[in-house]
Amino acid sequence: MQTRLWICLAFSFSFFQIESAHAKACAIPVVVESAITDIHENGMNGPWGFAFFVDAKKVKTGEIPATLGGENFDTNVWASNFQGPELLKDKRDKHEWTADGELQVSKRKYPLVFHQRCHSAPSEFQKLIVKVKEDDEGFSPDDEIGAFEADLTKCAGVLSRAREGWTEVHVSKGLKYGIKKGPADIKYVALKYWCYKTE
Repeated sequence: MQTRLWICLAFSFSFFQIESAHAKACAIPVVVESAITDIHENGMNGPWGFAFFVDAKKVKTGEIPATLGGENFDTNVWASNFQGPELLKDKRDKHEWTADGELQVSKRKYPLVFHQRCHSAPSEFQKLIVKVKEDDEGFSPDDEIGAFEADLTKCAGVLSRAREGWTEVHVSKGLKYGIKKGPADIKYVALKYWCYKTE
């Protein structure tokens, strides 16, 4: 009887180890507000611009989840779109910018699906640099408009207390990316992070 009990306990412990080995800690940044000062798709297009995340690899690509952590999001958009306040109707809604030297703020809220990361432990989260370009039409090259930091380490504290949860909102100042003269066109991006553990 005692031998059988030890076998059962050993099996249960081994099963727990296997399950734990496959568990992941995940973090996804969510934009809650952003601001830029300048964007031009090309010289003929005026101060209009569709901005996109470089890590998406394509200008218009990706799906946004309908819900995340109890919050709902617009799904009729490209996940690659760094969303401005101006709505243009297309195959999917395009949220563009019209900043021409002045501060323009967008209150659009959406997750950065291309910057979600999962690791074996919350201590492995790192800070990411999120790079943004504008989609120039015609033969003009896509220009950099700046970058910002997504600090996934914010999730380590949340996941030390619970299996899932939101961080507070944190503001990232715009960073220069590919801009040789003058400040970055991205001024700031306010982010919070959805943190969770997989089974």
